[in-house]
Amino acid sequence: MLRNVSQTLYGSWLRVFVRTENVGDPLGLGTYDAPIAEGKRRKVIEEAFKRLDKDGSGYLDRTELAAGIRVALGKDPDPEMLERVWREADVNKDGVIATDEFSEAMTVLLEDREYEGLVKEAQRRQLQPRRPEDQVLACLGEVELLNGGADATKALDRLRERGEISLWNSAVVTYENVTTDRLVAVTNLTAPDDQLGLKPGKLMYIRHVVIRRAAFVGFVCLCVSGSVFPLMLKKAMALFGVVALALHLATLVFANSIDGYLQYRPVRKDKDGEDRWARRQVGRLLGAYLCGIPVQALAKANGGLREVTVYGRREGAWNYRELQDSIARDGFLSAGLSMDQVYRQCVVQMMGLVAEYLKYGKATEGYRHMALLERNLAFVQKPLSRGHRQMLARLGLVVAYRLLLEHQNAFEEMVERFKRKEKLPEIIAALESAPPTPRGMIAGANAVRK
Repeated sequence: MLRNVSQTLYGSWLRVFVRTENVGDPLGLGTYDAPIAEGKRRKVIEEAFKRLDKDGSGYLDRTELAAGIRVALGKDPDPEMLERVWREADVNKDGVIATDEFSEAMTVLLEDREYEGLVKEAQRRQLQPRRPEDQVLACLGEVELLNGGADATKALDRLRERGEISLWNSAVVTYENVTTDRLVAVTNLTAPDDQLGLKPGKLMYIRHVVIRRAAFVGFVCLCVSGSVFPLMLKKAMALFGVVALALHLATLVFANSIDGYLQYRPVRKDKDGEDRWARRQVGRLLGAYLCGIPVQALAKANGGLREVTVYGRREGAWNYRELQDSIARDGFLSAGLSMDQVYRQCVVQMMGLVAEYLKYGKATEGYRHMALLERNLAFVQKPLSRGHRQMLARLGLVVAYRLLLEHQNAFEEMVERFKRKEKLPEIIAALESAPPTPRGMIAGANAVRK
């Protein structure tokens, strides 16, 4: 459920059990201020329900709920407050609160605690003094940063726990209802398709759309060219069919070379092309590091430029056998991306576009980033609707915008090191050792953008 919608539906629960100066903690929420595993979350909810269900009936009545509120507030709830809290949870209006109804309310309370805890942790890390670059490089030497997969994730997690790095997996990413109006208000993206380059250029459109359609028409022409048509028309149809299919076959055989040329041609042609390219790549790298996703490769692409490739999840490469087994076992892609990882992938893929947009007012190659995002969303645990995917893209843009402003000092240094072809540990060390961006600069950048 969207966080702001949840806050509306369970506003009284939040006020009574979380957001007041409570004297008691009847639900046992006090120790949970960071994300917890799904299995543990269910156990926490079950234990909270048992605390309130004094008679063990498996349902909560008004007396039991009132007793819980009395413990939280240290006084008897007034009838109006009790009614509001009861009405929010008794969804089916059967006069009792069942476990599933209680679970919905408790999930919102836990998510709220987790979110506030993540915000406080991010603020603490932002104010934390940065370690010297040589110390960061020394500890990063323990990690196989490139193509390390799950091992790299675990190693970086350990370094963060020991306090040797502070920004790895530090981004606060939760699901927010990012409407088009909010996207405009935060980023000033009034025409995202144009400002982010979400529509492919003419040559790319011809390569992927026109030639494919022509091949289909050509195939039809070949099939019907033997019919009762005038001889000249038959020959023309057959010739068109052969040429269209041959052209389509050639684009398939030489797809990598053609796509490489079309991708790197604008970089070489534009005087700012290499800087734009660097910002897109470093943006993706920064997003992956802040969201706790390891880097798969930092290697030369077809055009001689270095390209950042990021894994599709924290655990590294996909195990397709594991995915198949999860479908057979659970009936859905239970081994796929959780929604938390989906949100983070949205940020990673949008980060490069936003980085280019912040410098130049317009990004290019946005359709490629969207294609990568769509490819990753194919591994989500449960299918997403088109509207949900659009919401996720907007969420990624807004969070990426905030993170880039928060780390703009470090980002600029990372871009320079990337263009100097420094290695990944040196680029990451620039991020970890850079002084925090002053809050005034962030607010000023927001004001200028708007």
